[in-house]
Amino acid sequence: MNHEKKWNVLFYLSIFSVVGAFLTWSETTKRLPQELAFYKSWTDWIWMSIPIFTLYYSRKHKENRFSKKNTIVGIIATGVLLFGGLFAFIPNERINYKEIFEYENILQIKLPKTGILIYEQSSDINDNINNLTDMTAYYNKKVDIKDLDRQIKKSKVWINKNDLDNDLNKQLPIAIKINNFDNLYILFYNKETKQYNTKIEASVKQDIILSVYCKRTRSINIFEYNYATKK
Repeated sequence: MNHEKKWNVLFYLSIFSVVGAFLTWSETTKRLPQELAFYKSWTDWIWMSIPIFTLYYSRKHKENRFSKKNTIVGIIATGVLLFGGLFAFIPNERINYKEIFEYENILQIKLPKTGILIYEQSSDINDNINNLTDMTAYYNKKVDIKDLDRQIKKSKVWINKNDLDNDLNKQLPIAIKINNFDNLYILFYNKETKQYNTKIEASVKQDIILSVYCKRTRSINIFEYNYATKK
C-alpha cells in the first residue's frame, strides 16, 4: 500500500469509527429498556482507538499534505466518541426494587421477586399530560419472566398495544406512541374512578397509572401522570 492510500484509509476509518460505534451501541442495547441503554455508551470508547491513531500518525508525519485533513477528522471523531461514551456515567435514580410491589394489586399480576428499578421525572409534548413520572423495572436473564409473561397475556386488564382504540391511544405519552417494539401490553388505571382502560371524558384532572410490559426488553414501565382533556 502506497503512502497516499494509507492516509485515505485512516481518513475513512476515522469517519467509520463514529458509525461503527453507533451500530455497536444499537446492537448491544436493542434488548434493553431505553432507561438503561445509555449506560452501555462506553462502547464508543472502544472505537476511539482508530481516530486517536489517526491523530498520532498525522502528528508523526505533519509535513505531509494529507496531515491537516486527517488531523481535523481525527479530532472531530475523537471528540464525538469521547462525548458519547460519557453518557455511561450519568447517575441514574435506581431505587429499591421492593417499591414496585405497591402496584401489584393494580397491575393484577404477581411480579418477580428480584429486578432493577429506576425512577425518572419526565415530561411530554401532549399538553393534556402533566407531572409525568416513569418507574422502570428491568429483569435480566437471571430472572425467569415466563410466569410474568403468561399472566399478562391472559389478563383481562392488559391490552395488546395493537388493539388499543383511538381514545386510549390519545392518552399515551409520546414515548409509548413511538415505541415500535412488538407485543407491547398496556394497562390504564384511573385512580379516581378505579376503572381500567376507559376513555377520560371530564375536563378535570384525572390521576392515571399507565403500565407497559415489553417481553423483548424484559421490562415493565409504570407511568403516573395527571391527564385532562381540553375543552
